[in-house]
Amino acid sequence: MSSKNTFKDIDTVYCAGCSYGLINKILAETIDKLDLREKTIMVTSQGCSSFVHEYLDLDFIEAPSGLATSVATGLKKVYPEKIIITYQGDGDLLCSGMSDLIHTSSRGEKITTLLINNLNMANLGGYMTPTSLVGQITKTTPYGRSVDKNGKQIKISEILAKMQGTAYVARVSTDNNERINDARKALEDSLIFQIEGKGFSFVEFLSMCPTFWYKTPVESKKWLQETLLHQFPVSVIKRTVSK
Repeated sequence: MSSKNTFKDIDTVYCAGCSYGLINKILAETIDKLDLREKTIMVTSQGCSSFVHEYLDLDFIEAPSGLATSVATGLKKVYPEKIIITYQGDGDLLCSGMSDLIHTSSRGEKITTLLINNLNMANLGGYMTPTSLVGQITKTTPYGRSVDKNGKQIKISEILAKMQGTAYVARVSTDNNERINDARKALEDSLIFQIEGKGFSFVEFLSMCPTFWYKTPVESKKWLQETLLHQFPVSVIKRTVSK
């Protein structure tokens, strides 16, 4: 195994209480555990997720908004021996990139997509996304998300689990030690599924965003545990046994 750490020891730019820093660390540790640093190419797009290249010592490509899964598909075709990971927020992946994501999963592309779901477009100022909860206040829903005007939140993991080309789907959280360990396992499994060529793999991370949840970090953690986990329950949703 390589002795060099993927995770860089630098100051963070993330807001207090944001989950991105911890998720980045877990991802780096998993890549090192599987000795994949020299084999991995990550694809990012716009949003808070795009800052990940500052913290991980990996090869990166930045795709146009919403197109990371399509760019990743092209990379995998050219470099089938590489581990290709897209790292995207819910605004980028589900507002701009929903069509690309659905077709990528339907085709069973042998890549791994990581969704960092904080229920809003934080980098653009806190706009509503498809995962924003009914009643949630955002910059574009100042009176709360309305079912009549905006529809209900989309549970993308459950949708992707129904696609025949999808091999692995999990939703995880990092709000306590037990769920952090579950997140590590899901992330490791999603990469192993790619290594084994089983098909498309997907992990959704529930991420706190105190700044645009308009809560303190402590309040955000409580809201995630008492409200968000009931709307988006964590589990391994799909695990294909055979190739």
